[in-house]
Amino acid sequence: MTAGPSAVISSMRAKPAARRRSRKSRPYQRTWAKRPKCRLRSAGARTHLGLLERRTGAGVEIVPFDTNTDSDPGKAADVVLAAPSDLGRLAPGLVPVPDGITRPSSEIGWGNLLPVWRDRLASWSGTTLGLPVHGDLRLMVCRGDLFSDADRNRRFESRHGRPARAPVTWREALELAEFWKAETGKPGWTPLPSAPGDRLRLFYAIASGHVVERLSATDRARSEKLDEQARFGLEFDLATGKCLLGGGGFIRAGEIMARLASLSPQGATAAEPWQSFERGDAPMAVVSVSAIGRLQRRKASRDRFSIHPVPGGDAVLPAKGGPAVPYPLGNLVPHLGMGGALACVSSSAKDIPRSWALATVLASPALSQDAVLDQGLGGPVREQQLDTGPWDGLELDRERLDQFRAALRRTLLPLDCINPSLVLRLPDARSLACRLERGIADILAGKQALEALATVAADWNAARSGRGAALREVRANVGLS
Repeated sequence: MTAGPSAVISSMRAKPAARRRSRKSRPYQRTWAKRPKCRLRSAGARTHLGLLERRTGAGVEIVPFDTNTDSDPGKAADVVLAAPSDLGRLAPGLVPVPDGITRPSSEIGWGNLLPVWRDRLASWSGTTLGLPVHGDLRLMVCRGDLFSDADRNRRFESRHGRPARAPVTWREALELAEFWKAETGKPGWTPLPSAPGDRLRLFYAIASGHVVERLSATDRARSEKLDEQARFGLEFDLATGKCLLGGGGFIRAGEIMARLASLSPQGATAAEPWQSFERGDAPMAVVSVSAIGRLQRRKASRDRFSIHPVPGGDAVLPAKGGPAVPYPLGNLVPHLGMGGALACVSSSAKDIPRSWALATVLASPALSQDAVLDQGLGGPVREQQLDTGPWDGLELDRERLDQFRAALRRTLLPLDCINPSLVLRLPDARSLACRLERGIADILAGKQALEALATVAADWNAARSGRGAALREVRANVGLS
């Protein structure tokens, strides 16, 4: 889910008595029969509501609306399924999550939620405002024949001084793509995304591992010696609020995107770039969880690909300047919150306790388990989903299932990375993102990354110069109070 809230549940009613219901849904049915109206807005409303109907027996009516013209989705809604990127904008009109819901023993399973979703993406300025419903996740897939040709692999090792393998850094991904293109005459990479928001996602996926140094739980002693900027900073200086997009790893990310574009089929773009991998036109691709299931169900690609984490940076280049820190084995820092949903309650809700009851059902372990694999969604928010999610729906064989689970743990396991980077969540995040999208488009059109991103940084600083709470917002944006 990359957009903001986009639909309303205008009413909820009990399903006809003749409809058969499971035992699990019966306790909720009695509740919903007493609630003639409870309005919900959500970017993935139709998907979520289908799950809600199956679990609760509630009936719904959906009224879509334009996210670009509706400046306050909570005004006409009781419950908002908000994209994490909208939390800063919506925060003034949301009710804090009640203490009873966040207790370890609550039905929401609060303690089982991934810390980055529970403690950072769901909060603003130290206040928890939402319940994580589903996350977002991207992984890398590689064609089996990318590494199976012995003669080609020897030529690759002779040229690069290492065996051909699934890339752990973006530098390695570029080397593999360029080698493949030279060897086969075919594109080395998928088309770049045609949607500006999807190009932004790719940019951040590359930049985060070149800007933020990954810290694991075993690095806690070292982590405590680092300042907040080194642990959590991304686009902004956390001490001054100034934009840092014009330096360090962001420039490297822009340069890598330009090289990927040159390896794409004649610089083409596509709404779903990974489909060129599905057709056999590209050796590697960054894909969603649901796309992995589609690849495995297609006869031509079934059991003919491997699954890996998205590559990391081969070096951390501080955005504020200073020497690069090399990471030859990959500095994987996942960038989270570009998709996903938080169930929030509007301060204008007519019945706040009942609204929280609905939000709790939406974010319950049962519905969250279903949402993980729904088309267009997909992404764990709970630790139990890293190993025991409903992954049978992907139809993976044992080898690929083990690869998939290993990639999940490497990307999301709290013990393995305590400082993933977060999506931009400022109140003015949408306008800032549009400026950055234009800068990325300039880079892909041939402009130097240094020049294009320096312009974006100046635009961001100018746009935020008159905000009295600018620094406080910048800190809240990364989960700090």
